[in-house]
Amino acid sequence: VVFKMAVLKWGFCGAGIMAREFGLALSALPEDTRDKHRVVAVAARSLERAVEFAAKFNIPKAVGSYEELASDAEVDVVYVNTINSAHYKCALMMIKGKKHVLCEKTMTLSGKQTAALIRAAEENGVFLMEAVWTRFFPAIIKLRELLSSRAIGEVRYVRCDFSFKPNTDGWNVERLYNPALGGGALCDVGVYPLQLVSLAFGGIKPETVQTVGKLMETGADEYAALNLKYPNGTAQISVGIGFEGGREATIVGTKGMIKIPYPCWSPVKLITPEGELSFPELPEEINGEKFNLYHSWGLMYEAEEVRRCIEGGQRESEGMPLAETQLFADILDQALSTLGVQYDITV
Repeated sequence: VVFKMAVLKWGFCGAGIMAREFGLALSALPEDTRDKHRVVAVAARSLERAVEFAAKFNIPKAVGSYEELASDAEVDVVYVNTINSAHYKCALMMIKGKKHVLCEKTMTLSGKQTAALIRAAEENGVFLMEAVWTRFFPAIIKLRELLSSRAIGEVRYVRCDFSFKPNTDGWNVERLYNPALGGGALCDVGVYPLQLVSLAFGGIKPETVQTVGKLMETGADEYAALNLKYPNGTAQISVGIGFEGGREATIVGTKGMIKIPYPCWSPVKLITPEGELSFPELPEEINGEKFNLYHSWGLMYEAEEVRRCIEGGQRESEGMPLAETQLFADILDQALSTLGVQYDITV
């Protein structure tokens, strides 16, 4: 089924920093596509917060419960950007309300929860995607082309780090340390290096995953390193909270290597055997509003992918397929279990 929509109408489930970044990024879209997206409603846990957010970003409707958003007939697609521990409940509610869903990463806190969301989306005939925005940057689309054309031969080894010091300016930093809120390095940023490794090795399941790391006093993981073994290669990833790592990546093949310099999660450069490739870099502010996160304007790429998929009648994105989202969840399950991280979840 192909849906020809004049405008894709977004609802925001959550009114925090990510909702702000995403809303600003929609304004950064080129004029010909900007008019095809409109945020029509925002929901927060308190009506006051939703009203404040709606007023600031010129959103016509603000509601004080997620249930109201799920039943709003005007909304086509919901961007779920609540804290990690609320993703599952909120996304499931939207799916049951027949809304298409773009859910922030990590999509859920377990492989079981992820499988349940995927099943629910299928049963309700709606689009579902984990918001791995990195996948839709022009640099990563080019990387995919280079890998599929065997520009560096067969991939043998991938290394990627994502260790960071939290930005305390306006952020709910406490959630990073609290397992009850889905805190910890792996759950917060583990998807970034995992998705890159998975892209390099063609989305297949690793044969083995070895994990080492350290827990905080709260029970969340402070840092972790994973060794992943594939049939024809290996990968090493590291994540951490509280210290700055390189946040870059290297993909080594039989005929050469490709480096993705900092910031590897929102890249604008690739270093290839043929030399350095540069991609568009937009201003770090729009309409006088500064982005909180580096390169947040790049969220527009995933927004446009969502619109393209929904308009084309697709139920998932080829760039970020649900099978890979499930794979990330299963790998994280295993790694967290090895470290002894326990989330209080019933599904």
